[in-house]
Amino acid sequence: MDNTSEINNSKNSANDDYQEVLKLSEKLPKIWQTLSEQTASLNELSEKVKKLTQKVESLLPGATSAGLASAFKVKKRIFQSSKKNVGIYIYYIYC
Repeated sequence: MDNTSEINNSKNSANDDYQEVLKLSEKLPKIWQTLSEQTASLNELSEKVKKLTQKVESLLPGATSAGLASAFKVKKRIFQSSKKNVGIYIYYIYC
């Protein structure tokens, strides 16, 4: 009797496990569909990031040139202002 009870328990446990596997296998197509959609979305987003990165990188030389030009302009003004001030000081010293 003890063996029969043990066999029945094992049978019931195996049946429960089988039912659980069936439930999970029914969800598998939806899981694959979602995975496929998410992969497509990820690929699309990756492509957008790649294009934006290329666009930003293509703008950097111009931005660098503009930044250098602006810095040069500022330094030129400072130098001209200093030069002008030195001229004025020299004028007052010698006149």
